[in-house]
Amino acid sequence: MPLKMTGKSVGVDWASVLSMTGIAIAVVLLVTVLSLPPLLRLMRPDSLRTE
Repeated sequence: MPLKMTGKSVGVDWASVLSMTGIAIAVVLLVTVLSLPPLLRLMRPDSLRTE
């Protein structure tokens, strides 16, 4: 797809796009797994507080 003002083609480096997407998914999964133990500990009935 050429740019109108310059007439040059624009390309997408799919390897970089896919690698950054993979890294983002890995970070989300890592944070989710690391936050599950405290979340499960806080959600036990004896940890819940009532006002």
